[in-house]
Amino acid sequence: GAGCLLGMLYFLNPSDSPQFIPQITASIFSAISSNDNSASRLRLLAVKSLSLFIRILAQENMHCVGANLTVFTVSLYPCFRNTENDMTIKCAVSLLHYLVDDREIGKKMIPYFHNVPFLPPH
Repeated sequence: GAGCLLGMLYFLNPSDSPQFIPQITASIFSAISSNDNSASRLRLLAVKSLSLFIRILAQENMHCVGANLTVFTVSLYPCFRNTENDMTIKCAVSLLHYLVDDREIGKKMIPYFHNVPFLPPH
């Protein structure tokens, strides 16, 4: 599950990370969208995994982060509908702040945010 993915990501070489975007994002989206009994904890682990993966990916290829920004941000939407775990929401908000406010990344992501649905045009 998401806990195993989080553990494995610590061993992911940043130069290898772009090739795993489809598999990792699919696993994370599946965990975030889960509605089973352990969904709250599963979502938290999935958001932590997504955050770590984006940070690893950004080390090697900022363009890949930007090109997949819509997928990354849209996958967080279920976290804000299911408010049973404040830690999940805090982790998701922290990730979004990283993508917007980080000195190195935030400025590079500005053009990519124009493609993310449901955001204001500014």
